[in-house]
Amino acid sequence: MGSYYKLADQVREILNKRDYEARLISTTHKRLALRREAEALENYQELREKIREAKQKVIKNLDYYLGRLRYNLESKNIKVFLAKDRFEALNYILNLAKEKGVKKVVKSKSMVSEEIHIREALEQEGIEVFETDLGERILQLAKEKPDHLIAPALHKSLDELVDLFTKDLGYPVPRDPEELVKHVRKSLRNEFLSADMNISGINIAVAENGALFIVSNEGNARLGLSLAKVQVVVMGIEKIVPTLEDAFKVLKLLGRSATGQKLPVYVSIIYGAIGNFSDSYKDFHVVIVDNGRSKALKDERFSDALLCIRCGACLNTCPTYRLVGGKLFGDIYTGPIGIPWTYLTTNEEKAVSISPLCVSCGLCEGVCPAKIKIPEMIMWIKEKAIEKDSLPIANRFIARLDSSARLACKFAPILNWLMDKKSFRILMEYFTHLDHRRPFPKYASTPLEEWFKNRKSKVNNPIDKVAYFADIYANYNEPELGIKVTELLEGLDVEVVFPKQMSAGMQMLAYGNIKPALKNIKLNSKSFAEWVKKGYKVVSSEPTAAFCLKLLYHEIYPNEDTEILTKNSFEFFEYLNHLIEKKGLRIKVREEYRNKRLAYHAPCHTKSLFFQWPVMELLKRLSLKVEPIHVTCCGIAGSYGFKKGYEGYEVSMRVGEELFNKIKEIGPDYILTESSVCKMQIEHGAKVKAIHPITLLSINSSI
Repeated sequence: MGSYYKLADQVREILNKRDYEARLISTTHKRLALRREAEALENYQELREKIREAKQKVIKNLDYYLGRLRYNLESKNIKVFLAKDRFEALNYILNLAKEKGVKKVVKSKSMVSEEIHIREALEQEGIEVFETDLGERILQLAKEKPDHLIAPALHKSLDELVDLFTKDLGYPVPRDPEELVKHVRKSLRNEFLSADMNISGINIAVAENGALFIVSNEGNARLGLSLAKVQVVVMGIEKIVPTLEDAFKVLKLLGRSATGQKLPVYVSIIYGAIGNFSDSYKDFHVVIVDNGRSKALKDERFSDALLCIRCGACLNTCPTYRLVGGKLFGDIYTGPIGIPWTYLTTNEEKAVSISPLCVSCGLCEGVCPAKIKIPEMIMWIKEKAIEKDSLPIANRFIARLDSSARLACKFAPILNWLMDKKSFRILMEYFTHLDHRRPFPKYASTPLEEWFKNRKSKVNNPIDKVAYFADIYANYNEPELGIKVTELLEGLDVEVVFPKQMSAGMQMLAYGNIKPALKNIKLNSKSFAEWVKKGYKVVSSEPTAAFCLKLLYHEIYPNEDTEILTKNSFEFFEYLNHLIEKKGLRIKVREEYRNKRLAYHAPCHTKSLFFQWPVMELLKRLSLKVEPIHVTCCGIAGSYGFKKGYEGYEVSMRVGEELFNKIKEIGPDYILTESSVCKMQIEHGAKVKAIHPITLLSINSSI
């Protein structure tokens, strides 16, 4: 547990640097807003699927596509070297530099070159290296690693840049950003003209014809490719796509997902080693690096990592990355996708130690243009953290929520009274590491499962049949919610049953505590699959439970039962919309809410599951005006925000500030959210009443 608590101390240290946090949030927020350009495409979801399919095709047939790419490159006078690790790649490039008498190298942005540490290796051999990407040049001068996949120096302030370039150029540079860039550009121009070698990365390699795509917004990559006689391109096997058509699909989403641009400013396509007017051919080399990537090929749990197109969208949306940045959240590769990439290519131990920074909100998968299963990969790495360092105290308590909630209901009156006492909560924090400042939900004396035992369905001729999955909150804390779900569905002539069930298990899966969670997965999948075989659909009013049933269960425990749940599980409002489409609108909004000012916060797992939010779709059908709030995460992230101090609570509340401030701006009477924990976070942090959207609904008896 030592590394876990050390990580909490590191988080505390970074969060005390408010200016650093402000720069991160400002930059990532702008990129998030701009990337809605991608989502505005009519065929956005279709493009995501096609990119995923194209990249998966290469992964499953790598020898074929790698061979085809190599043949097409070599037929165009490009020398190809396959490096099994960083050392083979370095040796090849260093030997080439010595053979050609290289004294100076210009280099454009390349994450693979960072991964193999080529600049440092060349400098050790006495070769001058100049990073020509502005962000990378800043980091070279500052002797730092990239903070972000796309904007490597986003964490640096203007004052820091002025100091760096004043020292580098030998005279005071202006504080005006545009003027400063002019001075840097002018200083680098001579290095381009006198360089013996250019090193660059690529964004896409096309197997069918050997075309290499390089995109940038500064033009430095194109200039480097145009001048130096010795050209070296360093790439990973994950850059390969089958066809030119696939390449343009990637290109269409790359700019939009990375920076919100319809197209990057410069798109260079290399189609052979043809030189400029003064020489017939350049000495062109492509170094294709494995360096741990084949480990992902052999392990299905991590093969999705090879679908990454390096857009950085997952970093921009990640609630914890936006607070702590790449200094803590990563190694060479940073943010959510950085955890599996660090695990595979550079530092397995580092990946394991930083994996708790992922709060399993699932937002990264929701914005990824290749629909990479990032949370699932991180979950397996978290499991390794448990194997290495045991389970932290708070996580142990949280893992027992099923049994503790059932027991708490038996002593609900006295326990609810105690939970309101600060002294009891402080004592409880000492033993459980659950923060005493976090309000706990009340426990019900009669759980929902007991209510169901004493009743029969009121529907004689059902138009549909539902097996209701309640999860912990609707079962043990607020059974009234489950009763509303049941009565509304029965009012629509839908039969509702309550099968034997445990919690969805996310409170364990979120922390990599997979083995205990398998008990929940096995029981729930077997129990509900039996009802599906009888013609029932599985419906849950808790988005996180729906996320588990629809996505996680089959990924973790693939069998017939979990596959059945994947295909037949619905989030409650998703199901209502389907029902309305088939049977007509028989729901209305309660009159007492018609004239209220309402705003809606979509839970993270709703965003992960749906491109169009089901609650907003339904309320639009009902002609109810509701303002959607566009922020990333409310901060609570399931049970994460309950953990004490910088293990969870402090980070949770800091993440939530953006939402709390937005709510204050809007000034609503109520916030709508279908997540039980989002409701708790909003009421605690924004001091406004939050209600489940089902509260607004009633049966329209006039139809």
